[in-house]
Amino acid sequence: MEKIYEVTNGRRGHVLKGWYFDVTVRQYFDYSKYPLDFHSVWLRIWPKNFLYDDILFPVPDFDSYKPVGEKNQSGEAKSLPMV
Repeated sequence: MEKIYEVTNGRRGHVLKGWYFDVTVRQYFDYSKYPLDFHSVWLRIWPKNFLYDDILFPVPDFDSYKPVGEKNQSGEAKSLPMV
C-alpha cells in the first residue's frame, strides 16, 4: 500500500489522503454460468482503530477513472451496502 497524496483543507483542517493498493482476491469465480462478462467484488475496509474521534469516510477518486463508453458512467452502485 502506498500513500499517493495528503491534502489538508477546509476550516476544520480535514485531511484527505489518497492511497494506491493491489489486492489478490482468493475467491473462486465461476463465470461460465453467466451470459455477461460482469465482475463484481465487494471490498470492506475497516480502520485500524475504531476508538478514535475522527470520522473515516472513504471516497473514490472518480477523476482518475477513464470514461466508459460515450457517457462516463463510472460511480458507486445504488445497491452497494454501506456497513
